[in-house]
Amino acid sequence: MLAIAEELNYRPNALARSLILGRSEAVGVIVTKYTLRYNPDVLFALGEALAAANSKLLLITVESDQAVHDTLGRALDFPLDGLISCADLSAADIRAFQQHDVPVVLFNRHSTARRVDSVATDNANASKRIAAALRKAGHSRFLCIGGPEDAPVSRARIDAFVEEAQRLGARQIVSLHTDFSYEEGSAATAAAFKRANGNIDAVFCANDQIALGALDACRFDLGLSVPKDISIVGFDDVPDASRPTYMLTTVRQDVRQLASEAVRMLALRLAAPSRRACTVIVPSKLIERGSANLFSADRISSADVR
Repeated sequence: MLAIAEELNYRPNALARSLILGRSEAVGVIVTKYTLRYNPDVLFALGEALAAANSKLLLITVESDQAVHDTLGRALDFPLDGLISCADLSAADIRAFQQHDVPVVLFNRHSTARRVDSVATDNANASKRIAAALRKAGHSRFLCIGGPEDAPVSRARIDAFVEEAQRLGARQIVSLHTDFSYEEGSAATAAAFKRANGNIDAVFCANDQIALGALDACRFDLGLSVPKDISIVGFDDVPDASRPTYMLTTVRQDVRQLASEAVRMLALRLAAPSRRACTVIVPSKLIERGSANLFSADRISSADVR
């Protein structure tokens, strides 16, 4: 039979097999354009983790967290074993998948919905540790640059930084929003410095692309020496951050562990659909390079932040 199948160039029909077995071995992954453009390592890590679990990745791209609903209806046309979402989902969207027996895992997002697991970086704690390190190094006038105002990960990072900096007696905190891009990071930094008459001594950015733009704006548009005149810190540790041109101080997310945990929780949910929701927080690491003067991160303990 195998010889005949090979002679006829026969290929098994995956869709037909999924109908027979009740499993498609396909997992939908929702990503926003921000993740796809500025942190594609997330997608690669999820693809590798799913492949290791003998699953295939079905990519679902959306413009932003707010544009998810219009796309999800089409996703239900596919026989998915599960959904990993790197975008916010409404309670109604989650219910729609659960009603079709498609479990949902949120990636760097949280939900109070029943039977929805989530995995996330310790965004708030990491941001507070940066604020503490900058304050202990003597910085007191901050510029915080986030992504879109309604982007949940950006909001978690910026809000936590501001809260901790205020608690530690910062003299000034200016917060701005961008589209997560290098270009808007550069433009926002230059504009903020002009409005503040240069009265800023540290910049904290919600992602590395913003931070790289801020760094270049300080060096080339504002004529500042980094880190002598100003400290700049990002978040994510994308490949460009470690290049000699930038040497950006930043927070490294363990995207491989995040992806592995997301796939593991999806498997657990498939095996036990009614079990209680679980949230896994993956520790991050502050990577100290040359763009910031910090009080050593090794001497900032969890007791120093609240």
